[in-house]
Amino acid sequence: GGSGSGSGGAQAGRDTSVLDTPESVRELLVILEREFTSRRTVSAGEWLYSPDQEADSIYFVLSGEYELIPASGDVQQRLTYLPGCIFGQVNFSLRQRRDCTARCAVAGQVYVLQRTDFERMKRTQPELSIVLQQILLKAVCLTVTTSLSAGPLGTD
Repeated sequence: GGSGSGSGGAQAGRDTSVLDTPESVRELLVILEREFTSRRTVSAGEWLYSPDQEADSIYFVLSGEYELIPASGDVQQRLTYLPGCIFGQVNFSLRQRRDCTARCAVAGQVYVLQRTDFERMKRTQPELSIVLQQILLKAVCLTVTTSLSAGPLGTD
């Protein structure tokens, strides 16, 4: 593989959280929750998606711990996502099918942004969608950096 995703949490010993930042990001999350995302409570052991599923959503971690496991099933190459992280956006942005499994390791909550709501945001609040796209780009960059320091991995 070769498409990294999400932000941080790959146990690299540094803070790679995207959402634990400026006030404008907090404001963005308030608008996202109110108008574009749904809040989902996830139980430990629950699967959010599997390889080859349609990539029609992005996940913003509010609480808990989530793991992305490569399609090969090699848990040594998993990435762990903590509060403030984002995952699922690479395959979503590229309109590719999922190339890994997302599993909840520690119960928590996520915001889920569906593709239909993202498209609606681009039409109705284009400036907000640009800010979100900048955050998603930062998340991808952080994951690539983390993945490179941890070794080869191809997940979303």
